[in-house]
Amino acid sequence: YAAGDVAELDNFVPGLWNISIGQGKVAGYNIIGKDSTYKHIVPVTTLNAFKLSLFSMGCVDENNATNVLVEDNDEGQYMKVFVRDRKIVGAIVIGDTKRSPILKSAIEKEISLEAIDLSKISVTELLDNIQSKK
Repeated sequence: YAAGDVAELDNFVPGLWNISIGQGKVAGYNIIGKDSTYKHIVPVTTLNAFKLSLFSMGCVDENNATNVLVEDNDEGQYMKVFVRDRKIVGAIVIGDTKRSPILKSAIEKEISLEAIDLSKISVTELLDNIQSKK
């Protein structure tokens, strides 16, 4: 039995505390004879330090995305959204992270962006659109 940084899942070691906790629970249940299977969760990282806020979630590899939306404004706000198969699969937000729960929800619920022209929309407009559908 293994969990955390010593456990590989699909040839990947996530190295995140929340994933290690979930893996540890599954390993513990299996050790005592309760059949349990680990259910993959989307990795989330947040940081608030040194006057910097950061949110990162999901797959943030441009090579695995069909669309990448980037917004970088003069107020120190940077947002990058990764889309694959008309769904948000990852996001990075640096600066004001107040709207990151919208991204988190869209990733977890696999909200379809089918009706949205991703070539003509900013990240802020995309977030407004997703939020208005709730």
